[in-house]
Amino acid sequence: MKLSREQERAFQSFWLLPAAIVIAAVLAATALAEVDRFLGLTEGGSAYQVAFGGSPEAARSILSTIAGSMLTLTALVFSITILVLQLASSQFSPRALRTFLTDTTSKVTLGVFLATFAFALTGLRSTSGGTPGQELFVPGLVVTGAFLLVAVSLGVFLTYIHHTASRIRVSSIISSIHAETARLIDRVYPASEEAQRRKAVEVGETEPDQIVRAPRAGVLASVDYDGILRLAEESDSLVAVRPMPGGFVRKNAELMRVQGHKLDLSEREVASLFALQEERTMEQDVAYGFRQLVDIAVRALSPGTNDPSTCVSALDRIFDLLHRLGTRPFPPEQRFDESGHLRLIARLPDWGSYVNLAFDEIHHYGKDAPPVIGRLEAIMEELAESLPADRAASLHAPLAAVRATRRRVSRESATVSAPKGAA
Repeated sequence: MKLSREQERAFQSFWLLPAAIVIAAVLAATALAEVDRFLGLTEGGSAYQVAFGGSPEAARSILSTIAGSMLTLTALVFSITILVLQLASSQFSPRALRTFLTDTTSKVTLGVFLATFAFALTGLRSTSGGTPGQELFVPGLVVTGAFLLVAVSLGVFLTYIHHTASRIRVSSIISSIHAETARLIDRVYPASEEAQRRKAVEVGETEPDQIVRAPRAGVLASVDYDGILRLAEESDSLVAVRPMPGGFVRKNAELMRVQGHKLDLSEREVASLFALQEERTMEQDVAYGFRQLVDIAVRALSPGTNDPSTCVSALDRIFDLLHRLGTRPFPPEQRFDESGHLRLIARLPDWGSYVNLAFDEIHHYGKDAPPVIGRLEAIMEELAESLPADRAASLHAPLAAVRATRRRVSRESATVSAPKGAA
């Protein structure tokens, strides 16, 4: 679990991949300069015919031009990225920004441009000669490498423009959120896994022997349930985890209630079990994927946008995710050790909470939009028919409410379209 958290944070960081590319470029330029020195130079430049063979002044001029141009192009790409983020935040949802911040193409583009800039600067530093008493050295391989990086940068720039123009489309954003949420459902609710089912144990409300509290405030991104279970087994204790992933935790809020032997945990160990961050993530929080799609659907129904088609597109993806989720076994809230002793009690989202999250707000804000109400009714009917009976039962009440809304909208539409009698 700890490795998974580190991978998630590294993947989300916007600077890590560009920084790695820049460091690789600096090392490559330094290595090429040393290769040039080792092979030896003629008066005009590198001994290799394919490499640059001009004077130190020409090399400096070329590398300076490349460095300045790439810095300007980097600023342009950065400005386009910021503009895209502003547009996505205002038009779709602020929570949809993470799909752009984790976009690999944008990171690679910035990395290649900055790498070309750093490569050229490293070559400038290696170039010497042109003044009396100074050793003549022109890193011909570095200059040639800079030419190649410029060609690569142009190709990357064209790819970036095409990719950004495609990704800013609402259909692309919805598809990206849907795909990420589907992968998370497969990980959190695996279809092939047979969950260990035991009869639930009735646990009375007793005074805990220990309360583990949050060292700071933040959004609970993930919980290491396996790690907590191991601690409970080792200490012969029963641990009740209070918050759920995705919820806000205030400072000193209860994280765990321990019955039995106390857990000897440092603040750092608590932080490794409960990952508190500034915002929700897609590490364990399946509901966050639904939240993003619902936000886009509701924003599309606002009076300033009035785009029911976008809402219906988001509903279609929500429908697929709910059907995928409705056929999976949910992990038990109570977990036992191999001897059958209850060791861990966790609060987990149930099927009904996902149904309410998926439909309630869209029904409320789309009650006057016939395409939205019609699609809502069709989705709920298909889910009720295709899912197991215990899951379909949670759809009966919201489906009845949607049908009542649809009948009201139909009556109002018929009244408006009815011909008026002669005055």
